[in-house]
This record gives sequence, structure tokens and C-alpha cells, in this order.
Amino acid sequence: MVGEPVIDVFVKVTETDPIDSEALLEVCSDPIRDLFLLWQKKKGSDLLPSREAFDVLEFRPWMGRIVLFDVTHDPLIIRYRLVGTQLVAAFGADFTGCSIKDKSYSQNFNASWRNLSTIAEKGIARYRSDANAILDTGENAGERLFLPLGKDGRVDMILAFIDKPSDYRRQQRKRGSFTRR
Repeated sequence: MVGEPVIDVFVKVTETDPIDSEALLEVCSDPIRDLFLLWQKKKGSDLLPSREAFDVLEFRPWMGRIVLFDVTHDPLIIRYRLVGTQLVAAFGADFTGCSIKDKSYSQNFNASWRNLSTIAEKGIARYRSDANAILDTGENAGERLFLPLGKDGRVDMILAFIDKPSDYRRQQRKRGSFTRR
């Protein structure tokens, strides 16, 4: 069963439409915020940060819950490059190396494809919190952050982070700011 998104923030990454991170930073969990701020720092004045801009050790706080997608264009192909060990354990499958058209962790492939293809084609970052969405594992879907990576404004990778629902709920109770729309 997939519920309505509680928060769905699109963050455009263009010269004429700068990143407005205020909405995201007001509602997201600390791990999501910290990863987003690291991405912004690495991006600097560029349209997108490249994968090479990051040291693998910088990802230590998010290890196990990261998914990296390789993106090729003409035709658009999105392939799992890396799936974190905690996610593999939670989903019960490792789709590393597979195209998302062949294998998907999502119950709704079409929505997942639209999300990832939009990020790949438009170079936008996306945050989503589905407090009501239930995964095949029976767990709450929690928060997800999708960050485009690339060179010269062309996306060649997508970095995704899935936060634990328990962490998310704990942060929202602490802040006292969570409201459903």
C-alpha cells in the first residue's frame, strides 16, 4: 500500500533557478540534511558536483543506506551501480549491475522511473518523505534523498540515500515541527 507523500520537495539545479533548500532543511532528518549540505558544498558554483568531487570516506555516516545509479543517455538507461548493505538486507535482494527497467525495489515502477528519469534529464535533486508508504518488507518507507552527479551539467550518476523511518520519526518528535498536508 502506497500512501500520499507527506513532503515532496523538488530542488532545481540551474543557473537561472538556484537551489532553494529552506523547505528541505526545515523538514528533513539530520542525516538527510547533512548529506544535502555536503552535496551543495561539493557543487559549489557548478551546476552539479561530480562523483570524483567526493572522497568515499565522506560517505561514512550514510554507508549501508546509499544507492548509486549510473546514468547513460540516448537512450536513457539507469542502472544500479551500488546498493548499500543495509538496503540489500532490508529488501532481501541485491540489484547491483541491473537496469531499473529489469529490477526495481519500488512497488510502483512507473513512479520510480519517472522520478529517476526526471532527475537524470533535468539535473534536479529530489527529496521525498512518505510517512504512510509501506514497503514490501512491511516497514515504513521513510525519507529519501536523490542527488544528481555529473560534469558540465549532464547527469551521469544519481546518489540516493534512504533514511530509517525510526530515525525520521525521532527527529520530527524532537523538532516538534512535523505536519501532514
